[in-house]
Amino acid sequence: MIILLIWEIEVASCDPGDFVVNGGYTYSGPVNPLLFIASNEPITNPPGEGWRAVASFAGVDTKTFTVKAYCFDNPPLR
Repeated sequence: MIILLIWEIEVASCDPGDFVVNGGYTYSGPVNPLLFIASNEPITNPPGEGWRAVASFAGVDTKTFTVKAYCFDNPPLR
């Protein structure tokens, strides 16, 4: 049996001048024993830009994989 794995990369970015303080992901869909979260981390190049998560799914079409970045809101300089 051959299992086709689908890799998905999702990114949530902060506004220019702001920086990420935390983040994460949500998954909703059918139970998938082959769901694998490869990374769930802040973007480091450039530092503070946002949050990135990478996941692998086994042939699931009816799923939602969402990434959220919580950013520090720097006020614009005047």
